[in-house]
Amino acid sequence: MAVQTIKQTSSHRIRDGGAINLYLQACKNMSEQYFHYPRKALFKDYLQSFAGAAIFSSPLIVAWSNPYVAVILGAIAIMFLSFGFSTWRRHRTSIVVTDEAIGSVGAKVVRMAWEQIDQVDLRYFSTRRERGRLTLGDEKGGWMEMKLHGEGKVLRIDSSLENFQKLAGYVVEASERFPIKMTPVSKENFAALGLAPDNSCSDGT
Repeated sequence: MAVQTIKQTSSHRIRDGGAINLYLQACKNMSEQYFHYPRKALFKDYLQSFAGAAIFSSPLIVAWSNPYVAVILGAIAIMFLSFGFSTWRRHRTSIVVTDEAIGSVGAKVVRMAWEQIDQVDLRYFSTRRERGRLTLGDEKGGWMEMKLHGEGKVLRIDSSLENFQKLAGYVVEASERFPIKMTPVSKENFAALGLAPDNSCSDGT
């Protein structure tokens, strides 16, 4: 690609990461929409991560005499640190949607043209003891994760994303234009969000 084209598009930068939005170069003359993870929710996750890591790593100073206890405490501390790293990646990531593609920019750059997506999975994870089905307006009882598969790539999107329901609507619209597979469970979860992917393919699982 010509250097001049890159210079012309270099003004399009991500608000949080400061990286160049590379795939706008491949999606000319199209409007793009940015979706971000809310700072308030991220701050809460950061706090939980660092607090948990501190609580379970501090006893390691006196727990080295018992290797079994040290391994357990260390594993739990690493789990909290891993959650903190995942939170950092969400903090530095924005989801971008155009008429022809969807992707992420920031900590990880992924671009998937709508026609390249061959499968969509939408799963619901309950935080309640009674794990019932998700109903519209009951999203606070858990969270959802959407995975887009295509061309050997996977794009993961968490429901804590701002305007997640609107983004899910774009995915449903794409499933009506292209042969995108969805499991029956995924269709039910979309329906719980008030969306009905009637024309999408089903993989029968």
